[in-house]
Amino acid sequence: MESAEREMPAQKVRRSAAEIQSLLAEYEKSGMSAKSFCRLHQLKKAYFSRWLLRYGNKKAAKGFVAVDLPAETSSPGKQTGLFAEYRGIKFYQKVDASYLKSLLS
Repeated sequence: MESAEREMPAQKVRRSAAEIQSLLAEYEKSGMSAKSFCRLHQLKKAYFSRWLLRYGNKKAAKGFVAVDLPAETSSPGKQTGLFAEYRGIKFYQKVDASYLKSLLS
């Protein structure tokens, strides 16, 4: 009889990616702490943290950052297309090492 009085453990609820993303969007809009949001929605904090890592903030691309480069302006005294410069010597195209050695000898 005692076993009948005990509460059955809650069944695991498997949520789809869409449900998880919906919960995460609701969390971001709520302004609540993760702990209080999990308590309100009866979520385990460990699962919620994993969801944040996996599904949260997909807007920012990982690994690359967009950079705006200034447009090169060609002025009369300035030459463009500089490949490399070493000790005042300017190279405007790739130069083979053997060619440079022949210049020095």
